Amino acid sequence: MFEVNWFVAIVMAFVPVVFAIFWYSRAMFGHALIRLTNITPEQLEFRKRRSATITIASFVFHIFTAVFLQNLVRISHAYSLLALLILSLALLFGVVVPVLFWQVAWEGKSPKLFIINGGYWFVVLFVMLSIASYF
Repeated sequence: MFEVNWFVAIVMAFVPVVFAIFWYSRAMFGHALIRLTNITPEQLEFRKRRSATITIASFVFHIFTAVFLQNLVRISHAYSLLALLILSLALLFGVVVPVLFWQVAWEGKSPKLFIINGGYWFVVLFVMLSIASYF
């Protein structure tokens, strides 16, 4: 039976949201993201107006991810830094990379966008798994 620490799941669900704010900011990869996705200023303004709704929906979905990762850490006994790194890489290459590659291969997204998003997901998964292993 799956066990869930809901407080930890909620804390973990904030990780992708907070990291996205910084990762995709203009100080880090925001300029590249806008250039690589060909977002017009009008589209950017429209997305900014919807950002609260998108953020809340993302947060809710990330709670599901947090519950899954908590149980994955428990099942795999990934409590060391090395085990967390290996588990993060396994999730990255086993789940995230195939999805991101699909976007490059079939949707015509830029390989640079693939690298930016892949880096984001690696960091997010590692931090979320680290939180799950601590609690």
